Amino acid sequence: MSETFVTAHAMRLAPGRSAFVTHTEAPIPEFNGPFLCDIGQRPRSYGTDGTPTSARPALPLGRIKPLRDRAVAGFLRQTGTEVMMTEFGGMGVEMAAPAAAAGVKLHVHFHGYDASSHLRFPKIVKAYQTLFAQAEGFITPSRFIADNLVGIGCPADRITVVPCGVEAENFPPSSRSPGLCMAVGRFVEKKAPLTTIGAFAKIAEAHPEARLDYIGDGPLWEEAKAAVAQAGLEDRIRLLGSQPHDVVRKTMGEASFFLQHSVTSSNGDTEGLPVAIMEAMSAGLTIVSTRHSGIPEAVIEGESGALVDEHDLDAMARELDRLLADPDMAAAYGAAARQRLLEKFTLNHAIDKLQHAMGLA
Repeated sequence: MSETFVTAHAMRLAPGRSAFVTHTEAPIPEFNGPFLCDIGQRPRSYGTDGTPTSARPALPLGRIKPLRDRAVAGFLRQTGTEVMMTEFGGMGVEMAAPAAAAGVKLHVHFHGYDASSHLRFPKIVKAYQTLFAQAEGFITPSRFIADNLVGIGCPADRITVVPCGVEAENFPPSSRSPGLCMAVGRFVEKKAPLTTIGAFAKIAEAHPEARLDYIGDGPLWEEAKAAVAQAGLEDRIRLLGSQPHDVVRKTMGEASFFLQHSVTSSNGDTEGLPVAIMEAMSAGLTIVSTRHSGIPEAVIEGESGALVDEHDLDAMARELDRLLADPDMAAAYGAAARQRLLEKFTLNHAIDKLQHAMGLA
């Protein structure tokens, strides 16, 4: 449910003409078309009213893959599906056989880890190379991710770069509460939450009005909590944990700065183009982030945000210090970011590109 682009694609690519296939027990709540669920175990299909249309067969796990392939292919035929898009490269590999059996054109949407850290595994690379000959087209959220795929043999002319996009109306210009910084994301290595907290702590004394609201949780949560305590900033850095998207929107409607120190993790995992960055652009926040993956493709350094090298805590602190000291410059960055979002990175832009790439327009 945190991957809001999945909901957007399901609801907007072909309204009223879509079917949904998922590993989970139920589809997204807003989707009211036919769906096939639990394909990782024993598939069961449902009609538009949510009533099961096929029983869950009791078979040993060793026979799940052929069962799943037959079930998915039958579901695609039953629903008259002509074009299929999978979210993430691994699902593209899984869906290639049933899509071919049903005569369905397959498009594979890569997002981040599936075209970064996963490329370190020869078996996955080999599976992708087979997929490159099977699928109709490939979609990536950034040129950076596209180049990763080209590097292992994906034909460049079959890749379409489509940032996921956001609904700008859901993220109107912020009221820009003075000094309020925010960050959103899992407390994992590639988000570098400790670096973000460290950079804020470094400038906290010079800017007593500044405060940081950090939304998210994950394996680095306890270390982050300890870092805040060690800096003596419990009253100015609030670790809010995982929150509903409504809370993210509300916070973006009040904050002035958006901080995200994305890095390449030790296992090679990278971002694609973070949706949270684009949401912050829509809200007109002043972005302080890194020269990482697709981020520089959205944030124009020195014009619509400030970017620093990965792992450079001191540089992030300097940029934050500079912009906190110059509210007019910070506001100008935020206004330029929103304008750029409206011109290139809305959900409407993304859906239009996807529809054309997949022949749905």
